[in-house]
Amino acid sequence: MPQPGVIEAFARITAGEQVRAMAFRLEQGPDLRWRCAAVELGGERLMAGA
Repeated sequence: MPQPGVIEAFARITAGEQVRAMAFRLEQGPDLRWRCAAVELGGERLMAGA
């Protein structure tokens, strides 16, 4: 669940007739830098650092 220091975002990508989805989660670390913690592309989940 999103909380302070966490952003979850969604994008819809259209190329001609094809539509794809992308979602990602950004987390702010103790050094105040944002890092991508997870990415999903069209239902496929990709974990950062995996």
